Amino acid sequence: SASDLESFFKLFQPNEVTCPMPSKPPEKNFKVPEDDGKCRILAMRGGGTKGAYEAGILRGMVDLLPPQEMTYDVVEGISIGSFIAATLSVFERGDEDRAIEWLESIFTDCEGASQWGTWPSLGV
Repeated sequence: SASDLESFFKLFQPNEVTCPMPSKPPEKNFKVPEDDGKCRILAMRGGGTKGAYEAGILRGMVDLLPPQEMTYDVVEGISIGSFIAATLSVFERGDEDRAIEWLESIFTDCEGASQWGTWPSLGV
């Protein structure tokens, strides 16, 4: 409706971004950062198979960073990055490990490589 659209655009003021903060942290070792006025964006890029690389980077972040440093207010992506962003948004904050396990299963269990089988007409 028009009022919903108007409410949405009120979230954005010139030169200002309003980031949603969770009302309570998940049960896992996760602490909602104090509102310091910063908006942390986890931006995922596109590029097909680069998604597997991004999942690997996320795995490294989750494994190596203390939980309180794995913070973001907004997650967004383009192409395969939007798929990864959507996956992260389905899981609670602090539960990135499970989201990444699921992504890893997608990238390691796919059968896409079978399309590169033999091509007799090309002598391959």
